[in-house]
Amino acid sequence: MSKQLLLFSPLLLAAFLAAGTCQAAPKAVITLDQCVDDEYERLKKLGDSLFVRGEYEKARRQYESILVVVPGYERDPYTISRIDSSRKAITLRQQASDALTQNKGLEAMQLYQQVLRINPKDPITKGFIMDYWSGEGDKLYSQKKFVEAKGRYEEALKHAQQQKDVSRLQIQIQNCIENIDGERIGPPKLTGLKIAVGVVAVGAAALAVLTRSRIQGKLDDLNALS
Repeated sequence: MSKQLLLFSPLLLAAFLAAGTCQAAPKAVITLDQCVDDEYERLKKLGDSLFVRGEYEKARRQYESILVVVPGYERDPYTISRIDSSRKAITLRQQASDALTQNKGLEAMQLYQQVLRINPKDPITKGFIMDYWSGEGDKLYSQKKFVEAKGRYEEALKHAQQQKDVSRLQIQIQNCIENIDGERIGPPKLTGLKIAVGVVAVGAAALAVLTRSRIQGKLDDLNALS
């Protein structure tokens, strides 16, 4: 990165050394510029790690610390861009949560998809999307709308990340297929919803409330940790 030559500061150099920066080079040949660059990379990696994990509030604060404490990087384009992306993701997530509270599920999913365009690896937002479509699938399954339920489970499966969720959704899709086939030759098979904890039988309204509360609860937990 191009920046003005920094004057040597023994105190600043000592602070970086105490923080564990610049350990790779022999202290006899360490320069302040080298320590500054190493500290920038250290803080940048921390911010990037938080960003990729979808912890945008923590990532934003980490990036902002670069602008404040690392000399010569006060206007770093990469850092400023990441701060802006973090803020956008935070706003979009909250808007999606608000939309779910207002029973605007499709609008919420569109907002979550915008978050994934900012950070395609975001596991938290993927989890929110999976929870929503899985809940919609459960609701339709309980109403014996197996074709529609199958489509919702398939959408949820696209965003499943843990094997237990993948297995559960695959079982539900297979249940739907069996019931769809059963409707063609006789009464539908109501084998019940097979999920990790057992058979679930709840009303459509209760399922919708449960899905919204689960997503809002996860969002509240994130905000509490920020």
